[in-house]
Amino acid sequence: LLVLLAEVEHRLGNNEATTALRAILRDRLTRRSEGALPEHLELTVVVQRGTELVVRGELDAAAEQARHALSMIDLGSWSSSRDALRFEDLLVAMDIVSIADKLMYAGDFSESRRVSQRVLERLPSADPRAAPVRARCLGQMAVCEVIDGARFAAGELALEAIALCRFHHQDPIDLGYAELAALVACRQVDRPALHAALEERISQIDIPPISCLVELLRSWSYVQTGELPRARRLLASAERTRATLGQPGMLDLLARRVAAIVELGHDEAVLSEREVAVLSLLAAGYSRRSAAEHLHLSLNTIKTYARLAYRTLGVTTLEAAAERCDVLGIELVAPTEASETVVADSSLENHGAG
Repeated sequence: LLVLLAEVEHRLGNNEATTALRAILRDRLTRRSEGALPEHLELTVVVQRGTELVVRGELDAAAEQARHALSMIDLGSWSSSRDALRFEDLLVAMDIVSIADKLMYAGDFSESRRVSQRVLERLPSADPRAAPVRARCLGQMAVCEVIDGARFAAGELALEAIALCRFHHQDPIDLGYAELAALVACRQVDRPALHAALEERISQIDIPPISCLVELLRSWSYVQTGELPRARRLLASAERTRATLGQPGMLDLLARRVAAIVELGHDEAVLSEREVAVLSLLAAGYSRRSAAEHLHLSLNTIKTYARLAYRTLGVTTLEAAAERCDVLGIELVAPTEASETVVADSSLENHGAG
């Protein structure tokens, strides 16, 4: 019961109550340390330590605790009772989802998705008691996909999580992840309503990493609707919050990406497929002439595509263009096969697009 109360208070943003309950829990566990603790409580103690590190903004250290917790369970064989969801199953599932959360904040998206997917596969989908845990899994996976640039996949996951909570008449704080992802990834959602709901929730939560994530993704969403003053205000607030974190983890990556999107004033179809192809060849060391031969285009056409790409990205050099693409998540894929027409011509590769 102490574990559950601490988890509830944490999700409500009541940090003082959460800390007090965890202190009582640690005291109880210390008193009975002569006997072996149940496995699910040993796991909970480690996960709770990681949660305290997240609250303090020490995201890398929290991820290390999460990996330690992950080593304590056999994720490959873990499963809940399919017929009757046991109390221990819910506790372990909540802990595993919390592990995925910490890995996400540290920027380990692939591992976070893998852990969340395991919970989704093993919790009974028909049991309403599992709905909040499943919703959080889906929401966390959606946020990972948004930051990774897979917006279609993020939208599908976010909408599934939102529908799951509404079907079971639940509106847990975990739904916030799905709402955040939906703001950026979906066009068919009620954005003003989502912004209002998130504002209400964030006013009750004094956890800097969560506040920063919410502000960054809301800023990104406002760029999409052309509300740049709001986007800039939220970005500035997020940057101030991020500056207070000792280990900002994936928030650094997200902040750089959102800052670039706000500067551009849009995030839709930043570069055309052909512009990406031209930049990929130039970044791989092709001269403009050899890039033209490789793509079966004229030299003037290559110059035009390069000029348009530079203008769209707001840069004047190839190096700056490559850096901006990296920040925006635009992958410049080098040709898979070598070409005899590649030549080293620094006079062509290291100047602006003029």
